[in-house]
Formats: sequence, structure tokens, C-alpha cells
Amino acid sequence: MDHINGPLSILFTGLVCAELIVRWFFDREGVDWKDSAANIVIGCTDKFLTLTIWLMLMYAGWSVCYALTPLRIEMSNWWAWPLAILLTDLSYYVYHRVSHHLRPLWSIHSVHHSSQDYNFTTAIRLSWFSNAYRWLFWVPLPLMGYSPEMTTIVFMLVRLYQAPVHSTWIPSPPVYSWVFVTPSFHRVHHGRNEKYLNKNFGGITVIWDKLFGTYQAEDEPVRYGIPNPVNTYNPFRIVLGDLWEWMKRKRASELQNRPAEQVAERLQSAENETLTIHEG
Repeated sequence: MDHINGPLSILFTGLVCAELIVRWFFDREGVDWKDSAANIVIGCTDKFLTLTIWLMLMYAGWSVCYALTPLRIEMSNWWAWPLAILLTDLSYYVYHRVSHHLRPLWSIHSVHHSSQDYNFTTAIRLSWFSNAYRWLFWVPLPLMGYSPEMTTIVFMLVRLYQAPVHSTWIPSPPVYSWVFVTPSFHRVHHGRNEKYLNKNFGGITVIWDKLFGTYQAEDEPVRYGIPNPVNTYNPFRIVLGDLWEWMKRKRASELQNRPAEQVAERLQSAENETLTIHEG
């Protein structure tokens, strides 16, 4: 997998560095540099975890699925690559849309949306836990006969394609925009304007958004971020803040739904433990 991940990582890093250098000289005031620094820390940590934990988990999971099916797709077939790209784009769309609508997954995915700035570093502002479940949406590929190596390549292809669309200055050619994701298309997705919420989930193409009714053109200035801003540059608070809030609320909800006697018994038990500690 290193021969796949290495060149993609170098290219990805080059894109991020090149934009920061250009904007340092030509648009220094237009960048929230503290936010970009936090994004880089978050992105580097995500990269480390991906290489040491998540990529092995993904590959193992896809390998098991591949071993369970008698189907095999030979990459020498002319249709194999176009179909793989179309399928990985659909997998991304489903993963992305589900991550916006299921509260536990949104508490993880919201990390990527919480920045109120928008540049290439936003593309690497990814939760350290998203890859723990993200790979499951690509399981149909190995089950259809795509090898784990091929699944890994197209999985990473979406992520690579996403880097340059996190931009306010790269143009979005009209004809190209009819089929493929452009910076304009993805800016809408990052907007907290009411009409932009939960729109434009596509990773490479706009096909699925137009097909399933989630397409929205950029027709008003984008206000970036989430409805409840995180208001911090601390990478740990950015990554863990909403996840921790969701866990607390879930716990509170569970206690609220329990019979009063069980809650009282639990509180009494906690009080006894506290007294025991103090007495010790």
C-alpha cells in the first residue's frame, strides 16, 4: 500500500504548501493563519493514525470481503476503471450524506465543517476517527470483485480530488461543472447559509446530487462553518469537542429515560463511593 499512498501524500502536501506560499505573498490578510495551523496539526495527526491504524483496518476489512465473494473483476477490462470511479463516487456520496444526518457520525464529521475559513488546509481538517467507519461504505467494491488494492486506490482518489476543490480562487468552468465537482460546488457544501445546509455531497461528480435532489448552485455569498461555531484553534477541542458533547447528551438522555428509582439508586451508589474515598 505504500506505493499507492506515498505519491498521493506527496502530491497532496505539495498542493497545500503551494497555496499557503502563494497566499502568503498575494493574499496574506485573506487567510486565518491560526486556523490553517490548527488544520495542519489535525491533518498530520489524522495522517499518522491512518497510516498506523486505519489503513490496515480498511485493507483487512476489504480483504475479508474480497475473499468471501467468487466474483473477480480484471482491471485489464476497459470498463473496470470507469466503473470503479463511479462506484467510489457513489460510496462517497452515501458516506457523506449519512455522516450529515446521523448525529453520532455528525459529531465526528463536523470537525471538517467547523472552520470558518476555506482553503486547501480545510481539506485535511478531518476527524481522527472518521476512517474507523468510513471504509464500511466502500465494502460493495470488494464484494463485487474489485481487489483490496484497487479499492484502496479509488478510495484515496476521492480524497485527492477533494483537495483542490477547497478553494476560493480556483475557477469552476461551466461545462466541466455540469458533471464534475468544482470549488464552487463544494463551497456550497461548506456553507452555513440556510439554503446551503445539507447540499452537494458529491466527491468527484455531481451526478448523485442531481439524481437524489441534494444539488444546490452557488447563488449567494457563502458563510463558512457550522451553525454552532467551535470558536477555538485548539486541535484537541476542535476534534473532540462535539463528540464529547454528543456523548454527554446521550448519557443524560439515558438517565432521564430510566425509572426514577434506578436513577436514585445510581446517585446513592455514586455518593457512597465518594464518601468511601474521602474516608480513605
